[in-house]
Amino acid sequence: MRMLNFLALSMLTLSVGLAADHPIIISNGSPLTIEHNSWKPIDDNHLGSSVTDTVTRVVIASNASPKPRRFDFNQEKLTLTLTYGTVNLTVTANDDDNRQGIVVTTNKSFGHDFQRNGNQYVRDEPGAAIAKVSVKQGNAPLATIDVTEPTKITICYGTPTGNSVTECK
Repeated sequence: MRMLNFLALSMLTLSVGLAADHPIIISNGSPLTIEHNSWKPIDDNHLGSSVTDTVTRVVIASNASPKPRRFDFNQEKLTLTLTYGTVNLTVTANDDDNRQGIVVTTNKSFGHDFQRNGNQYVRDEPGAAIAKVSVKQGNAPLATIDVTEPTKITICYGTPTGNSVTECK
């Protein structure tokens, strides 16, 4: 019984550590990349994460802004939308109706319109770039950002550790 408790505690510790150390990173220029170490495909238009923890922070950084925009969350629902060429992406998290944890939804097909490259989904549309990013906390809009420069969006979840990326600490 002690061994079972130890294993359960170890798995819980590992899952919390994985959440904080493996954020979802969306970056553009050309191509658009959506990166995460624990993808769990749901269907052709939806990606989930095998780590089910709550989003704690969203950071939007671009070459045009000397200081990244940072949005902290405390279990409130996150809805992030962006446009890249003909692609619309929506990221939802901390949603009681959404038992998948974090879900990335596209109007395209992850299986046909994106290339899978290791832990990245890549979409290349010549001349396309992220044009607009919107962030909502619950039902309240936090920001709508018109993007003119290469942009990196980091979606952090779980408790940060020493191995977490800088944006998530």
